[in-house]
Amino acid sequence: MSQMNVLVVGSGAREDALCWKLSISPLVKKLYCAPGNPGTARYAENIRPGDLSADAIYDWAVHTRPDLVVIGPEVYLEAGLTDKLTGVGIAVFGPSAAAAEIETSKVFAKQVMERAKVPTAAYQEIHDCASGLRYLASVRFPVVIKKNGLAAGKGVRICHSLSEARETIEEFLPPSADAQSSVLIEEFMEGKEASVFAICSETESVVMIPARDHKRIGEGNTGANTGGMGAFAPVADAPYSLSESVKASIIDPVLKTMADMGRPFTGLLYAGLMLTGEGPKVVEFNARFGDPETQALLPLLKTDLAEILWAAATKKLARKTLQWENRSSVCIVAASQGYPEKYQSGAIISGLAEAEALGCQILHAGTAYNPEGLLVTAGGRVLNVIAQSDIDLAHAADLAYRGLACVKFDGMVYRKDIAR
Repeated sequence: MSQMNVLVVGSGAREDALCWKLSISPLVKKLYCAPGNPGTARYAENIRPGDLSADAIYDWAVHTRPDLVVIGPEVYLEAGLTDKLTGVGIAVFGPSAAAAEIETSKVFAKQVMERAKVPTAAYQEIHDCASGLRYLASVRFPVVIKKNGLAAGKGVRICHSLSEARETIEEFLPPSADAQSSVLIEEFMEGKEASVFAICSETESVVMIPARDHKRIGEGNTGANTGGMGAFAPVADAPYSLSESVKASIIDPVLKTMADMGRPFTGLLYAGLMLTGEGPKVVEFNARFGDPETQALLPLLKTDLAEILWAAATKKLARKTLQWENRSSVCIVAASQGYPEKYQSGAIISGLAEAEALGCQILHAGTAYNPEGLLVTAGGRVLNVIAQSDIDLAHAADLAYRGLACVKFDGMVYRKDIAR
């Protein structure tokens, strides 16, 4: 296999992690990131094609002809960037818009799971508050209410009372919502969560070790849902054997079902799981690398990432396997005060070199340079601090928190219980 030019699409810590891992592959000759951030610029040439729409990135790719495009954010999948690029012969790691509906439409995902006989929560789709309240009169609380479409990880709420559920439905289905808008009311599943990523090429798949995300803003899983405040791997109560079981009972049946439906899936299929007393059940599917789980997982991956993504994109995944370091990895997110709601940007960031000197890895999520050339905050989630340990998970978490203590910016918030 010859060297290749690779384009990574996105601007968060996930893309920073992907760029870092791809940059150390001997198979990668030239690496681009659109639009990237100050972190990705360490490994890739950041580009900013046009207005950063799917069409603008497509135009740039047609002109530059990268050998492989790796799409991070789900919005580009929904916009059909994969379809546009594969239509002109450019290999893409990322599903078509039709296949990405397994993330962009929770109703479609439920239909796929029903057809594939995949265990998941019972649900009801509703289109207005009145029908929702009628349905809620017949269920037990708590319930889970989800926006049907994309919501950046924040469109899910656990409701413990009828009044809380009513407020949530009114918020998720405002009077201004179009007639096609809907929410799902799901049964509440008891258990611990785990994430299993599968690199997929139509009906072929290889699974990664499980990771665990921390979604809520506050310690003890309290407060609002976020895009993720930290993650770790491996997970003691979700060993690698769980991934193999999930591949057999969930991933592969879903891939076969989607192929039978004329929507073959090539890319990263992320199964968000609840480990219940009856076994793992699917909470949701995502159609791309999860953030921040990716940042915890990639440092543990021994297999060449470029090789495995190329194999998936070019339908050569059969008989491929993944190898893993026997280490623990912890990722902690430093966010701006007010996230996931309104927050301020522009605070000067310091202490990154000190954290790296301790052996931590710093990945950029929402950062930028101000006119004076100083690194400043430019997003809700600002930085990730990642550490590994040969000893155990607690040691990796301690090292990550020591690194985080070096990082400073006004209004920095983070959870103090990641992997603890």
